[in-house]
Amino acid sequence: MRDGAAFCGGCGSRQPAPVETPEAVRRYREVVARFLGDGGLDGAKQGQLDELRVRLSVSLATHAALLAELEPESPPPPSIRLSIDVVTLAHFAVGARCLARFKVENDGPLALETLSLQARLSGEALPAVEAATLFPGRASVLPLIVTPEVAGFHELSGELRLVDLMGEGSRYTFSDIHVRVGGEGPKVQVLNIDQSAARVVDNSRSSFGGGSTGGLVSHGDWQPVPLVTAREQGGARRASNSTNARRVEFAV
Repeated sequence: MRDGAAFCGGCGSRQPAPVETPEAVRRYREVVARFLGDGGLDGAKQGQLDELRVRLSVSLATHAALLAELEPESPPPPSIRLSIDVVTLAHFAVGARCLARFKVENDGPLALETLSLQARLSGEALPAVEAATLFPGRASVLPLIVTPEVAGFHELSGELRLVDLMGEGSRYTFSDIHVRVGGEGPKVQVLNIDQSAARVVDNSRSSFGGGSTGGLVSHGDWQPVPLVTAREQGGARRASNSTNARRVEFAV
């Protein structure tokens, strides 16, 4: 039966009107607020809300009222896209100089004057990486040097901090990038060979401790990384993020 229909589409019998209870509205409001706080409503979240609304017998009018109440408090969708190169992650090993490459794409209308990435590996802070001015429609690759000390599985997480040409700052967080660090990286091997009795020594074909060969890093296999808008506490969120001295806040 279609939501809100007074008669069954199969048998034609009259259906009882759904009763909207305060408990159902309270639960629906909690889910709407959580979805909006996670970066807005996409297709998957909207589909879940539609299904939940029908099961809780929440009317469309209540749904619209909750969105009008909660959406002004929700952060705007990110104007950038973040992705990571999974090719270089395959070479992570303990003691090795490893490379994690992040790519930031600017989908907004203004250039980003400053752009910095602060990442963590299993909670340990890594050196911050900064990029030059990023214009709209362009991308910037941020190389992050990592020297893992512990083998096994780790999580890469962090934060992006942006300031556009208007001086408006914004922050986005990411997490749940799981990588495996190999148990052994490159080692220094010392080998002593007594060749004092040899009249002619030819070591041209000898290989001592040869590992994997080097080469140019490819264009990469870039996988998208979900971003979550970092929300400030209190009503002065936008003012605290702004570095624009000419910005004026009006209270109405």
